[in-house]
Amino acid sequence: MEEAVQTCVLSTRWRYIWTSLSVLKFGGQFYNPGSDDDGDDDDDRQVNRCIRFIDKVLSLHDNSDIQTFDLGCVSYYLNGNIEFYKCIDRWIATAASHNLQEFYIEAFHYGDFEIPLCLCTCKSLKKLVLDVSSSENYKGDIIIPNTMSLPQLKSLCLSLDQSSFIDEKLINGFFSSFPSLESLIMHMGHLGFGDINLLMSFPKLRHFRFHSWNHEKNTEVELNAPSLLSFSFEGYLSTNITLTNLSSLVTVDIKIHVKEEEEVPGTFDIRGEKKEIYAQRMMGLLRGIRNVKILMLNRSFLKFNYDKPPVYPFCDEVKINPEDIGDYWDAGLSLPCMICHLKSVEIKGLRGYVNELKFLEILLKHARVLEKVVLTSTTRQDSQREKRMTEFREFLQMFPKASKSVILLFNFFSKVTLPKFFLNLKVDR
Repeated sequence: MEEAVQTCVLSTRWRYIWTSLSVLKFGGQFYNPGSDDDGDDDDDRQVNRCIRFIDKVLSLHDNSDIQTFDLGCVSYYLNGNIEFYKCIDRWIATAASHNLQEFYIEAFHYGDFEIPLCLCTCKSLKKLVLDVSSSENYKGDIIIPNTMSLPQLKSLCLSLDQSSFIDEKLINGFFSSFPSLESLIMHMGHLGFGDINLLMSFPKLRHFRFHSWNHEKNTEVELNAPSLLSFSFEGYLSTNITLTNLSSLVTVDIKIHVKEEEEVPGTFDIRGEKKEIYAQRMMGLLRGIRNVKILMLNRSFLKFNYDKPPVYPFCDEVKINPEDIGDYWDAGLSLPCMICHLKSVEIKGLRGYVNELKFLEILLKHARVLEKVVLTSTTRQDSQREKRMTEFREFLQMFPKASKSVILLFNFFSKVTLPKFFLNLKVDR
């Protein structure tokens, strides 16, 4: 921006060209603590310099559209500076009057952060990125205005760290004000949404990504998106996501995390009431994405207990009404709608444990059109692990298979990280 303004001195014909710039980005170039022309630059001076510059740019802007307005500089000045905070509404209102299409704001603040009303009623806005964070010692709430209408918004990205929404009615009203939304990305910090129920229905949504690091609050999320193509979830199962009407879904990526305090020491073994709840939520996720073409899961979908030897059959699992978890998976995957069209499976990072073996047994038992299973172990192996992987392969070859012609591909690596063997085995029923 500064370089663009400086071009006005090169030619009289260029004097006002910079006033028609459609992309206005104000980053941290104003923030330079401890240095200024006179060597006496304090915070107030930096704030005033930034305010004057942005006011000047916006006041001299001509009547042409502003495509992008980026207030990345806000992170440097919202630390208790009321004057700077008051300017945000004025700047956004000015940009919105120029048919604003994309708005970015990165704000680090103490206390609450209020989303400006003029931003939530900008009729021309198509992309909105809100990156709001707060100090760990000054957790704040995100305050939403009562009136919201963004009819042309197609892309929304919310990134909240140490900040959260607290009003369930307002946050649901916030999400219901985007009838044209096609892409939704939410990165929620440790505070997340809290104990609230999110009801989100987007008829045109095509891409949805939800990452949450909150493991204490029980957030209920119900998503209805008939046009959704890709779905990504990463977080703890304290967040319960219910998926409905996802008939267009193509790609799903799910990464489940386990909180340390919930684990048995030395294992990834969750026990008690939470184990039953988490198992039911995982199966609920799988049922909601039954029409997907590409599914990626991390290892937390299986139980890892490093203290026990890989004894078969699978026998130590939580009771659920009153079946064990193995039977629960078996019953779920045997449903006609679950894996009847499954053709290819790839599992990376195998360790040769019994829970992996049980999962593959159930998979092979019910996948009737399965064509290829690729199994890879890239972990450095000692003699004991090599023996375990050999037994793992032998057990797997003996399992009954629903598919008449399935190819099992094993790619296990030795301790020198070179392929020790690669087995291509075609197994008839």
